[in-house]
Amino acid sequence: MTADVYGRQGRDYSDPAKATRAQREANRQRDRRDSLRAMADRAEQAVTPPKKRGWFR
Repeated sequence: MTADVYGRQGRDYSDPAKATRAQREANRQRDRRDSLRAMADRAEQAVTPPKKRGWFR
């Protein structure tokens, strides 16, 4: 991921335009990851657990 290298502002190898694009893309991917993880968590909570068999209760 280029944001790891180019996202460090103030370095002599930093290209500000490329750093901005890479950081924006990295933030977009992180936001997407977080929203998908939250959706998966909600889906897991919405599923009713399977009914246990009554033999050994």
